[in-house]
Amino acid sequence: MGKANILIVEDNAIIAHDLKVRLEQLGYAVPFIAAMGSEAINRVKEDSIDLVLMDILLSGEMDGIEAATKIREKFEIPVIYLTAHTDKATLKRAKVTGAYGYLVKPVSDTEMLSTIEVAIYKSWMERELRESEEKYSALVEAAKDGVVILQDQIYKFANREMANIIGYSVEELIGMNVIDTVAPEFRQLIAERYKSRMEGGHISSTYGFKVLCKGGEKKDVELSASLIQYKGKPASMGIVRDVTERKKSEEELKAATIRADDEKSKSDAIIEGIWDAISIQDTNYKIMYQNKLHQDYVGSHEGKYCYSAYEKNDDVCQGCPVAMTFVDGKAHTTERSITIDAALVTFEITASPIRNSSGEIVAGIEIIRDITERKNTEEELRNHREKLVGLVEERTTELSAANELLREEIAERRALEKAILETEKRELQRIGYELHDGLGQIITGLSLKSQSLEDMLKEKSLPEAENAGRITCLIDQAQEHLRLLMHGSLPMEAFHNNIVSSLEDLASMTTRDFDLQCNYKGSQFVKMDSSASCMHLYRIAQEAVTNAMKHAQPACIEISLEKENNVIRLTVKDDGAGMADVHSTENGLGLKIMNYRANMIGASLDIQSEINGGTSVICSFTEVSCADGAISSV
Repeated sequence: MGKANILIVEDNAIIAHDLKVRLEQLGYAVPFIAAMGSEAINRVKEDSIDLVLMDILLSGEMDGIEAATKIREKFEIPVIYLTAHTDKATLKRAKVTGAYGYLVKPVSDTEMLSTIEVAIYKSWMERELRESEEKYSALVEAAKDGVVILQDQIYKFANREMANIIGYSVEELIGMNVIDTVAPEFRQLIAERYKSRMEGGHISSTYGFKVLCKGGEKKDVELSASLIQYKGKPASMGIVRDVTERKKSEEELKAATIRADDEKSKSDAIIEGIWDAISIQDTNYKIMYQNKLHQDYVGSHEGKYCYSAYEKNDDVCQGCPVAMTFVDGKAHTTERSITIDAALVTFEITASPIRNSSGEIVAGIEIIRDITERKNTEEELRNHREKLVGLVEERTTELSAANELLREEIAERRALEKAILETEKRELQRIGYELHDGLGQIITGLSLKSQSLEDMLKEKSLPEAENAGRITCLIDQAQEHLRLLMHGSLPMEAFHNNIVSSLEDLASMTTRDFDLQCNYKGSQFVKMDSSASCMHLYRIAQEAVTNAMKHAQPACIEISLEKENNVIRLTVKDDGAGMADVHSTENGLGLKIMNYRANMIGASLDIQSEINGGTSVICSFTEVSCADGAISSV
């Protein structure tokens, strides 16, 4: 071992220099002298220091005891205190730091040398012991088996694997009685063996039993125990291995062996009772086994070559399925028909390989099955299938013709329905124009004449002026009804196919004429170029509003028209009484009309309603589904 490097921490320069000279004369190296505690810590960090001579009373914020404590905590370097003070309070503080010695000034060379050598040796031994304990601890904690130390049947030590086996933490195990972790049926055995071992008795060091886990589960373990000295007292150290899975595997293997024997007995019985003829041949084509049915077919030939016994040949038969199986290791099937008692009998012959544990083919199994009845049935089925195919083709031709007629009828009906709607539209327009040009002009003239008559009678202060005023009022009411009637007949004309404006006007007119809040809250930027689609969509909204007012007694009706991706969606929603069963209204004329109009433009109509939850009528269709025009977003 080379010279030990000693750091002197002393704020008296004369004493520090004297100590440095004396230490060097004793054979030590003094690389540095520190005057303050913080300086000493930095030097220990930077230099390779083996021991520190620390004066307890130092200048600065940190005294020697505090500095020694930090050096021990961070660097584990031995510290010897130098002090001229030996009061009890100082010594008490110094002891807590774990100092390796105390030198009272003035100190002799002999005392200083012995104290330093003892401190260095003690530090080296503690380091060796600590490293040894760390290696032992790492080894024990890394073990795949549980390791325990018991004294007086109490757990004094347990590694993590032992804790994992029985479900407790290491902290919970320490201090527990080992009997509490043994299954009840083994507690007496474990207690007796533990006592005998501790008394020096000769008992088996390895045996099995069941432990009782924290959660109540029992596990099979195997224990290998021995006597040791632990902290100066006799103790029992045990290596515990969890063999639960091994036990389970052994039991499963035993059960599997029993099942295998049972299955073999069953297989033998099945082979004998099966309706197939079975034989086994080795790779030289010598017959090793025949079941009874096979013997009934061809006779008993075990020990003979199959080609000689069956066909009287000198070599393997042409197309033999067993031979093909021996070549490629796959199953092969063939059919053979022979005449027995003047009747044609067909056999299906299937051969497959039998392999040993190494995968080598050691034999072939041949199964012969009488398929004569199946062949006859297949022939009958083919004949029936051919007849059925003819009937299906004939019926398909008839159905195709009927479908074509139906399609033509549907096309004619759609064309007729469209023509009816167009006629309805033109008729409504004609009625509207005639009401406007004919009756409208007459009522307007009557209104003017009546007003003029009322004014004349008022000038003459005649009592008939009041009756004339009533007549004028009635004429104005008739004129307003006429205006509404014309508006219902020509809803889209006033807005040049602007569906948004038409729906807004429908909402406004409903609010004004029926004293009911009706709002349009949809998009302002949806335009439809098809007049027919606009008309149908408007009529659906008009019918939905009318039905809501008639049946639901709502306080509010909301109309919206939205476009999302390519889908246009019209929604008419009310907050009225709702309907328990929407489908019960399918026979209603209003719903039929709305469905009809939706179909005309390729739209879907959905009605959602619940009692006291209002009703929503939703009409949705895509741009391309419009019957006679496109829909675009402006």
